[in-house]
Amino acid sequence: MSTANQTSILFPIFTGENYDFWSIKMKTYCMSQDLWDIVDSGFNNPENPTVEQLRQLKKDQQKDAKALFALQQALDDTIFPRIMGATTSKEA
Repeated sequence: MSTANQTSILFPIFTGENYDFWSIKMKTYCMSQDLWDIVDSGFNNPENPTVEQLRQLKKDQQKDAKALFALQQALDDTIFPRIMGATTSKEA
């Protein structure tokens, strides 16, 4: 029986101090995972989308969920309530 190789990503945790350092580290992480464009610009939800636009929207939503998850994981529990209502990574 083979076991999957799992790597744990240790996010830098923002505790309320050294925001400048934390934000640089998180931006670099997001860039390394091809998520920064979603965090920085968000994504469009077109009206009456074509099939191709629906495919792209699904990809964008998945990227956004990954980025939002990373941001949520990178916050101390005392800071998390500030973004817990955010539904997109850009909003967070």
